[in-house]
Amino acid sequence: MAKPSIKDVAREAGVSVTTVSRVFNNRGYIGRETREKVEEACGRLGYVRNELARSLLRKQTRIIGVVLPHISHYFFAELAQKIEEHLVDAGYKMMLCTTLGEKEKERAALEILAAQQVDGVIVGSHSLEADAYTGHGLPMVAFDRYLGEGIPCVGADHAMGGRLATEALIGAGCTRLAHLRVSRRFKSPVHNRSDAFEQVCVQRGIPHVVLEKKLNEFTEDAMMELYGSIVEAMPEVDGFFVSDTEAATLLQILHACGKQVPGQVQVVGYDGIALSRLTTPVLSTVAQPMDRIGFQLVRTLERVMAGEAPEQRLVLPVEWVQGGSTRS
Repeated sequence: MAKPSIKDVAREAGVSVTTVSRVFNNRGYIGRETREKVEEACGRLGYVRNELARSLLRKQTRIIGVVLPHISHYFFAELAQKIEEHLVDAGYKMMLCTTLGEKEKERAALEILAAQQVDGVIVGSHSLEADAYTGHGLPMVAFDRYLGEGIPCVGADHAMGGRLATEALIGAGCTRLAHLRVSRRFKSPVHNRSDAFEQVCVQRGIPHVVLEKKLNEFTEDAMMELYGSIVEAMPEVDGFFVSDTEAATLLQILHACGKQVPGQVQVVGYDGIALSRLTTPVLSTVAQPMDRIGFQLVRTLERVMAGEAPEQRLVLPVEWVQGGSTRS
């Protein structure tokens, strides 16, 4: 039986051969419905494109590398999903590398992506020093990490997020606050969140403590141990500002200690991921625009790959989401 041709696909999908070609080559505007018709027609006919031949002809793979620390972490899992959705919409496939917070794994991931001749890389891991990213000759964009001149950084307005969270806790009546910040060993706009927390506390005369977690400390066991010790050592703290994932762990510990939330202790998360809506009580949080972050990472990388010079720092707005872990 003869293999189906592009003409057969066009006939099956009810579109022109030119439209099928544009879908295959991701050229010009193609509506989602039309793209789905063509893809479904390919599936029904068993039509398989020769991607290797097309890649050699175009000198492009249409593959984008994505480097993240952990895919089991709620935040990074959601980020990976949003990035992949927008990559697919733009006609790319995603090659995901997880580093597990280890320098050698991150270095190996970059070498593998370079060897695979991916068209570009989105970096969201933080194990290596910034200069380790500049010698591979790959178009690159970073999520929440300053990697140096020529590598754009996309992220949320963390300074605004820090202010919103801290003001919410103070406004709800908290008198002593605690915040867990990420490691300062790498340059990142994420530190603006912690700086804003301290600035608001000082301005409002609120006693506070800032603790720093270890770099790439993501495991649930580590979080349980850390927050268990914090709650035990600082019983006077009545307001916590942490990430959504950490807040979910903290709520479990507070419940186990017999502390009522939000009656005795109030908790504000940060990220706005799906997990924040599954806790008891539902978490009050500062939501990062995850879908827009995914879109802008992909769009900014496309501009870098096209030889353009996009903004070096793209800041996206955050949003306060009232839940049941703070008094409204």
